[in-house]
Amino acid sequence: MLLRVRLAGRRPKPDKDGTIPLSWLIAQWPEGEDEPVKYWVSNLPADIPAKDLVRLAKARWRIEHDYRELKTALDLDHFEGRSFVGWHRHVTLVPPPTSS
Repeated sequence: MLLRVRLAGRRPKPDKDGTIPLSWLIAQWPEGEDEPVKYWVSNLPADIPAKDLVRLAKARWRIEHDYRELKTALDLDHFEGRSFVGWHRHVTLVPPPTSS
């Protein structure tokens, strides 16, 4: 389900005319469920095709999965660097993951 909504309670920056801008509310509502099971909010343009909007909303899962893998495989959960040089040094010196 896709709806255009005005968000409340988030201190949104008003448009030039003083109105709160419209955002996308995306709800995953599987057949047979009483209510939606997942929600996303997006500020993508109103003319974006629905297929692209849903694809981009669900891409977040892949990004989080990859980040979790990096944290495990490269010990990024222990890395607190603040620069590319520090990050590069860390991932260069970390031994490769061992097979279990």
